[in-house]
Amino acid sequence: MRDLTCAENIKVLASRRGLSLSELARTLGKTPQNFTQQLARDDFRVSDLQKIAAALGASFQYDFIEYDEKNS
Repeated sequence: MRDLTCAENIKVLASRRGLSLSELARTLGKTPQNFTQQLARDDFRVSDLQKIAAALGASFQYDFIEYDEKNS
């Protein structure tokens, strides 16, 4: 099973919260059209993802995980 993209995660969380993507966009101070385009590109800054997470009542965590040579 593949991991979800950031855009897919946002859509799932918004749906679980009963929040339309248009409502989420307005909460973030964005137009629904611009937010939809950003979702389509799956192009987010870490600061964007932190704001989106806060608006959805979630937290955002970004980690680098270094593998040793045996696990790569």
